[in-house]
Amino acid sequence: MTRVSITAAAILAVAVCFAGQQPAEDFPIVERQYRDGARSLFHLYSQYGFVAMWDGGRASFYVYDKGRTNITTTGDLKSFVGLLSKIPEGSEVDWVNTCGAPLHYLMPKEMVSEIEGVLRRKRFKMAETEDNHFILCTCETTNLVFFTNALPRQ
Repeated sequence: MTRVSITAAAILAVAVCFAGQQPAEDFPIVERQYRDGARSLFHLYSQYGFVAMWDGGRASFYVYDKGRTNITTTGDLKSFVGLLSKIPEGSEVDWVNTCGAPLHYLMPKEMVSEIEGVLRRKRFKMAETEDNHFILCTCETTNLVFFTNALPRQ
């Protein structure tokens, strides 16, 4: 039985490597900062992910590609939609948000509709709220720092 378990684990490890997927803890995208000075990292779960943020009347977009260890940022909706369009059709994609209000809260409806249109056309497999791997818990957080470059692998 032990030999079968070891063989199964080895096959699974090789399959994950060939699929280009890495464990979730290998790709941090946000640092959460707390009142007491503590910090924690939030890691991207899926192969791809994005943030659409609206703050003070300005948009900020982040697109994550874990396989290429790449983070791309833009403030332009058309560029962002173009980046999303480059993600392979049917991919699992995390739309990263907070536990309270979505990061795109108060973003003009036309902008949100354009983003949602790309998601539908590309038939992305989107994580659902109950999957709980794309929600940043901000109840105790004083600040979120979104990385603009991938951190070096350890």
